[in-house]
Amino acid sequence: MIGRFRIRSLRARLIGAALLGLSISMALLGAAIETAHSASVNAARVERQIAQLYGLIAEAEESSLGLTLPIEVADPQLNQLESGRFAGVVDQQGQVIWASASTVLLSEKWIVATRESIPAFGVPTSWSVDDRVGALIGQTVAIRWQTSMLEADYTFVVFEVAEEAMAEAAAFRQQLIWWLAGAVVIVLVLQFFSLRWGLAPLTAFTQDLARISDGRSSHLPEDDVTEFKPLAKALNHLVSHERAQSERYRRSLADLAHSLKTPLSILRNDRALNQRDASSKPLAALVDQTVDPLDDMEQKIAYQLERAVLGQSSIALAPIEVKPVVEALFRAMEKVFRASRPTLRMELDEPTLRIDQRDLNELLGNLIENALKYGATEVLVSLCPSEHGACLSVHDDGPGVSADQHEAIMRRGHRADTRTEGQGIGLDIVGEIAGRYGSDLRYEQSELLGGAHFSVTLKQWS
Repeated sequence: MIGRFRIRSLRARLIGAALLGLSISMALLGAAIETAHSASVNAARVERQIAQLYGLIAEAEESSLGLTLPIEVADPQLNQLESGRFAGVVDQQGQVIWASASTVLLSEKWIVATRESIPAFGVPTSWSVDDRVGALIGQTVAIRWQTSMLEADYTFVVFEVAEEAMAEAAAFRQQLIWWLAGAVVIVLVLQFFSLRWGLAPLTAFTQDLARISDGRSSHLPEDDVTEFKPLAKALNHLVSHERAQSERYRRSLADLAHSLKTPLSILRNDRALNQRDASSKPLAALVDQTVDPLDDMEQKIAYQLERAVLGQSSIALAPIEVKPVVEALFRAMEKVFRASRPTLRMELDEPTLRIDQRDLNELLGNLIENALKYGATEVLVSLCPSEHGACLSVHDDGPGVSADQHEAIMRRGHRADTRTEGQGIGLDIVGEIAGRYGSDLRYEQSELLGGAHFSVTLKQWS
């Protein structure tokens, strides 16, 4: 079950990661602080017990009977029965010559431990033993008493109950746990609100995406967060392009349905006439007479399907070589316009272009065909970088277009020269292709060849 558990919320993942990292960090920090404090408490205990040892040595007096100490020493805790602190002095035969009043509660294990541990003279040594009151820990020092009256070896012992000695460390540990737990809670609360504030733009971004998906909005805001601007820009372009493509399909289907009305009406009327007049020719013969409507239907279907296919995404297209495309198109045009013997020039400052292969063929094919159709014998195709992308231009040495026709030639179905064959849709197709790449078709008089100059600036998405 745990292996199948997945956290799908980004906020939950971040909070969980923060909780885990903070818990581990606080645990390590607490362990380090507790270890340092325990070491400090233990060092303080050792220093205190050594001071007690030297205090006992200072209170010892010699007599003809040997070394003696007062019944009550200066340290009051050694004189109390349940103080948890003890002291004693053992001679070189292992006999206790003095013990604090508090040792009454102990067994003789501390005496045995003292006899078994023989420390170096004058060097305090730690030792421990288990007794009925609990574990005992303390310090032992051996001295050699040498005076004119007395010469003997003695062992001074100071010890206490380990549990009481570490009570301070245990109390500190408990307080440390509570303080660290409180710090974890406070930091998590701050982390939660900081994550909530920091992830607010992402939440708003997902809400904007939901509104676009539901149709309540048409685009993403591009001025909220700097890191989201490229993504919002790319998504807005994608959404706009897909909506334009859907609209183009809808218009193509509507145009197709509208254009089929006339030939379908002819066929429907012929069928109705055949049903009313039994002496009329069979339907097959009538259909033979309607060859023009059938051919017209086939052409219209092919045309509308081709127009629908032209709308393709211009995002993340691979760059294609422009020169082979231009050469192939011009070779085909040379066969059509063999009589004029046209010549081709190319000035390609940019060798590649990010555009669909069919779009480029359609765009250049219409522009080159128009250049050759209207009296040109020389055509110049140029491609150069511009501020907004790549500028693709076609120049010719023909008569050009009069000033009053500059806008009209861009309209669908308009022809500036009716003496040549055509439908007046070539430039409209070029303009539509340019629009899909964020540009439009522009016309001006060519300064290089003197004729027409058509140019398209295509945005280049990497």
